[in-house]
Amino acid sequence: MPEVVGKISHVIYETADGYAVYAVRGSDGKDVKVSVTSSIKARKGDKIIAKGSWGSYKGQPTFRAIMIMHDIPKGAKGVVTWLKTGPVPGVGKATAEKLARYFGDSFPEAVSDPVRLAEAGIPKSKAEAIAEAWNSNASQPELVEFLGRFGLGEMTIAKIVKRYGAAARRVVRENPWELAERIDGVGFATADDIAREAGHAHDSQKRIHAGLRFALDQKTGREGHCGLPRETLVDEASRLLSLQRGLVAAAVDAVVEDGSVVHDEGTGLIYPRGLHRAESDLASRLARLVNEGHRNPEAAAREAVERAVASLGVQRDESQVEAAVMAVTNPLSIITGGPGTGKSTTQRVIVQALEDLEREVVLAAPTGRAAKRLAEVSGRPASTCHRLLSFSAEKGGFEYDASNPFGEDHIIIDEFSMVDVRLGQSFMDAVKRDGAVTIVGDVDQLPSVGAGQVLRDLIEAGAIPVARLKTVHRQKGDSGIVVAASRINSGQAPVSEGEDLDGFEVHSGEAATGTSERLRQTVVDIMSKRLPAMGYDPIQDVQVLSAMRKGDLGIHLLNEELKAALNPADDKNTVEVRKRIFSVGDRVMHLRNDYAKKVYNGEVGTVTWVGSRKNDNNKDEPCFKVDYSGYQAFYGPDDVQDVELSWAATVHKSQGCEFPVVIFVCPEAHRRMLTRNLVYTAVTRAKKLCVVVGHDGALLHAVGNADVDRRYTGLASRLAPQDNLPEFAM
Repeated sequence: MPEVVGKISHVIYETADGYAVYAVRGSDGKDVKVSVTSSIKARKGDKIIAKGSWGSYKGQPTFRAIMIMHDIPKGAKGVVTWLKTGPVPGVGKATAEKLARYFGDSFPEAVSDPVRLAEAGIPKSKAEAIAEAWNSNASQPELVEFLGRFGLGEMTIAKIVKRYGAAARRVVRENPWELAERIDGVGFATADDIAREAGHAHDSQKRIHAGLRFALDQKTGREGHCGLPRETLVDEASRLLSLQRGLVAAAVDAVVEDGSVVHDEGTGLIYPRGLHRAESDLASRLARLVNEGHRNPEAAAREAVERAVASLGVQRDESQVEAAVMAVTNPLSIITGGPGTGKSTTQRVIVQALEDLEREVVLAAPTGRAAKRLAEVSGRPASTCHRLLSFSAEKGGFEYDASNPFGEDHIIIDEFSMVDVRLGQSFMDAVKRDGAVTIVGDVDQLPSVGAGQVLRDLIEAGAIPVARLKTVHRQKGDSGIVVAASRINSGQAPVSEGEDLDGFEVHSGEAATGTSERLRQTVVDIMSKRLPAMGYDPIQDVQVLSAMRKGDLGIHLLNEELKAALNPADDKNTVEVRKRIFSVGDRVMHLRNDYAKKVYNGEVGTVTWVGSRKNDNNKDEPCFKVDYSGYQAFYGPDDVQDVELSWAATVHKSQGCEFPVVIFVCPEAHRRMLTRNLVYTAVTRAKKLCVVVGHDGALLHAVGNADVDRRYTGLASRLAPQDNLPEFAM
């Protein structure tokens, strides 16, 4: 990592909260500007070491440090010299000399130990402050140099130092695998390299235990499992560790016994603690709701539904009527079906029937776009699940929970296939004991991005009444998307040879069967030229979907080219934040749950303003504002990594969103990622037109690939009728 070593000739600028700009004179006699935010204060004449990277400001070279350290001479004299520079508030020359007289040549060994320092007759508070300052400063140059050998970036090293402080060196020395478990940006292989350098054995118990935990976290975090069977966990960890299965298998019980993971004998799975708690709590909340929730008499429910059907003037469908009666009658029920089968119409009927019975209803969906669409089709206000739960920083969790439940009587949750086990647990926890919930979703879509397959598990449990809507209602002017989706779901080609299916097309001309570059150009041309000529607004109406993030046809490269064609950067309406460009009008997606900002994973918005604002150090920093369906959020250098361009998005991230037009990229290069439910999910995101751009062979392979990536979960078995839940028949 680049560094600057020299003496501070003067302090250019500093603030009380740690930001400073120094003029540092090197061995060549020239001054360099060094900026840093650090708890370590430096003064004129101090010798320092700064670690960071070079940049420029107004054409002049500057050094942006991620940390600075005093360049402390060796031996007792060096410690005294350092202490006299005033790095510890309230400790000056007199204290330094007193300690030097007491400890003599052993001062370097004593300075890191507050107990020993107090033996010299100084106050305990001063002893602790001196030891903390020494440990934070003296070990950093060596630690940074050591970590830098393993390819860790400057920001990752800064995270390690910030998280562990004076203990960073001890953690790296005693258990470097903890870095892989706790620090974003440190992989297990890197932790292994650090451990090898620190002298740890390849088959040490610490390494094996960390490998088991890491393998479990990777499979649950990346692939959506809630837990793993013991044998599967051993297999995964053995591959990760490159050790014999016997060694790894023998360590599983020890990892369970130390409490870092949970072995649930009922489900037969080993879980991370948090996911085990979420799944088991969700099951108990659902059981309570079934047993204690509000039931309307079936006769009254049926009469209310019939009045609602007549009042709304909807086309009568007996399966929809029965689904509505079921939902109004029971405290917990599920309605599932594909596009065009009447889920939205049924929800309208349910809402009106419940209001007729003087039940207070609230509508929710996992994303802002899904909630907005739910409000449009129901004619009632709708909220995202997270905003309905309302995160409380003071409480350290959601405002609404078992101790403070929702006040409404009946909650309808749409697009429930997107709900993972953690969100499901939090939401059901907030339903009052005598409340009721109607779950609506398409079980044939991809499961949630987060852990679990909650909708599928609830249906397969057999303990909750389920209505499956199957009749596709096509009216004059309807898109052929519902026909194509139905065929895909049954394993058939979406379009027969020579068939003209209005609203669905497979673009397999010369460009679409050519190179990746020509495929990308086809996508750009359709979105920027053809669709606008048809009356569609590419910024508001069109979404490009792909199965992959990286590669020649992944969303990263597609987003670059689509932005260049649709909303190119300019000097007036563009801002650069950490080498990333955003312009007014860009469509973006938020990538994680941010409870403080109140924006959640998968929400799509539009950049409406770019500029700068003062940060905590009173310095101007670039930032931009995003509108998420009426909710505003700001982003700057500290959180720009939480958002990305979304002219193109992955199919997984598109769940819960609908667009008038979807362009789905389906090339041979993505064959290993293409499955029937992925293509089905992509196609059903479109309301009026779906264009598949790619190769016929890849599309047919995907439609024929019925293998659903089933996840290891225990929710269905926890909810089985014999497990204290009544059995329902429909």
